[in-house]
Amino acid sequence: MHYQPYIRLDEGRVVGGEALVRWEHPDRGLIPPLDFIPLAEEMGLIVPIGRWVLRQTCASAVAWTRGFPELPPLTFSVNVSARQV
Repeated sequence: MHYQPYIRLDEGRVVGGEALVRWEHPDRGLIPPLDFIPLAEEMGLIVPIGRWVLRQTCASAVAWTRGFPELPPLTFSVNVSARQV
């Protein structure tokens, strides 16, 4: 998982982020979702991947909230497949 932070510019603080799933291939490095999501959907793996992404994002949000109690509650966005919904 990678996270693109949401920053409130007028205050200069992080208020959340967007969860970005990337496949780290041992030889090719980070593979963007456009290169593997269609294959995951075709193979029926998109729902387990989506479930993993949601769990990882929630776990990260909890860890950051506990680790930085001075921050207000963080908001995260997660893209899901229509099959996930």
